[in-house]
Amino acid sequence: MNNIVKYFYGMRAPSDPTVFETIVHAICEQQISLRVASLIYKRLVQKFGSNIMHRGNLYYDSPSPHTLAKASVDELRSCGISKIKAEYIISISKEIVKGTFEPEELRGCLKMRLLKY
Repeated sequence: MNNIVKYFYGMRAPSDPTVFETIVHAICEQQISLRVASLIYKRLVQKFGSNIMHRGNLYYDSPSPHTLAKASVDELRSCGISKIKAEYIISISKEIVKGTFEPEELRGCLKMRLLKY
């Protein structure tokens, strides 16, 4: 454990993803295999997310709504995302930037299990 602490000294442990990240990931996963969706999301993060080099390893952060709101459909499509999914991601990102949608308000809903019988 000591070696791990020394190697990662100064880095904080990853926290729960934001609701925005969860939404984007869910859009990517629609109607395709999880394996393919994971690859597409990885490409999206690598292309639009910020990154940091630590001890020879490159670590990425998910792209922000501001970054994705400025992206074009074609730029998102280059990651393997379908046209309609790219449009959804850009649209949601723009609503967040405008302040008309606050995804974190949904956080409580993600923890609830609502069943209707």
